[in-house]
Amino acid sequence: MKSTSFAVTFLASMALSAMANPTIRDSEMDIKPQASDVYECSDVMCMMHCEEGFKQDEFGCDICECVEPEEHKCSEAMCTMYCEEGFQQDEFGCDICKCVEPEEHKCSDVMCTMFCDEGFQQDKNGCDICKCVEPKEPECSDIIVH
Repeated sequence: MKSTSFAVTFLASMALSAMANPTIRDSEMDIKPQASDVYECSDVMCMMHCEEGFKQDEFGCDICECVEPEEHKCSEAMCTMYCEEGFQQDEFGCDICKCVEPEEHKCSDVMCTMFCDEGFQQDKNGCDICKCVEPKEPECSDIIVH
């Protein structure tokens, strides 16, 4: 009985191997069908979202693992332009030879209850802040008496 069981297992194994690697002869060229032509894939039942899609097994069927995104390498191209705000970037985060446009900053009204003779100090954006400008020391000119 063991030998019959072995023979059936062996023949089944050979049949599966032939199905997995079928070859069609077309004159002098061997044509191997794609894995998806031979096997019917079941729908992947994953509860996750893969930005780049799912990985595939040896038969070309989706498996419940995400494809790793390819790391994009930025070119070493140098831009000779000077950009005060820095360079714009492309969709991969690489610098391109275009300047970042400075943001127009809108200042809010200063809500101070104090009065400043010299006006208010300003922040780095040029907006008034609730601090008075320090009065400047008067400059004395040389007085010439005749």
